[in-house]
Amino acid sequence: MTDKLFTDYYLEWIHMYKEGSVRQVTLDKYYLTHRELQKRWPLMKVKNINHYNYQKLINEYAETHEYLTVKGFHHHCKAAIMDAIEDGLLVKDPTRHLTIKGKRPKTKKIKYLSLLDLKRLVNQLDLKADLNIDWLILLIAKTGIRYAEALGITVKDFDFENHQLQINKTWDYKSKNGKFQETKNNSSVRTISVDPITSEQFQMLTKDLNPDKPIFLQTGKRIYISTINNHLTKYCRRAGVDVISVHGLRHTHASLLIYDGVSIPSVAKRLGHSNTITTQQTYLHIVKELEARDNQKILENMIRLS
Repeated sequence: MTDKLFTDYYLEWIHMYKEGSVRQVTLDKYYLTHRELQKRWPLMKVKNINHYNYQKLINEYAETHEYLTVKGFHHHCKAAIMDAIEDGLLVKDPTRHLTIKGKRPKTKKIKYLSLLDLKRLVNQLDLKADLNIDWLILLIAKTGIRYAEALGITVKDFDFENHQLQINKTWDYKSKNGKFQETKNNSSVRTISVDPITSEQFQMLTKDLNPDKPIFLQTGKRIYISTINNHLTKYCRRAGVDVISVHGLRHTHASLLIYDGVSIPSVAKRLGHSNTITTQQTYLHIVKELEARDNQKILENMIRLS
């Protein structure tokens, strides 16, 4: 067996199996795992990995990370280890019967606006005759699409006759030059309805644009998400409402739909969630509130029968 260090093997494994086959954001996570291994296992040789020292690695990582983060770190390491076994560098699988621990996740309160507050925010937007950042904010508020999805929209993605918008790609806004890339998951490829007023507005705004370029990136100039959030902060304060981020617009859109009685499956499909569990967990506070309201209605109806 070779004396190859696991950090070296893991880096070669990334080059061999992950570069060019996963999205950049996913690839970055593999490289983050590599940096952690360099810090925690700098001298560990592949042939010396066993169940005890691997469990110790995971336990130490879990001391400062939440469960899901630990699970992701483990999955990255395990994938490379399984290939090391295939390559004959290890005999036994050291990841079997592993116990995954992690810090208790912090309770994250979803920030969203009421319908009235959203209207106050929208009234602050400076919607010019040409597409600008404020139109981007409005589109996300009206559709609930992700920021990267909004940046990836081209004129051809609109069906103005039927007032629909197709989401079939995203824009890699984190890289310097930017490029089209795949959606977050297969469920994110979807066609969503757009209200007629917004549809007609965008038909006018996009009629002379290059159909192959993103509608918000016609000049090639980057739009940083921090710039959008700064605009939102300014407008929220002017409107006298809670400050939300661009992702908060997506939460606001979904929350308003659920409050208005739109089913969880329909909301999940509109948001591009891979399953309804994600939607239920994200908006559990609203679901519970509506259940309490429904239970009150049930009791009132039962009392009428008495």
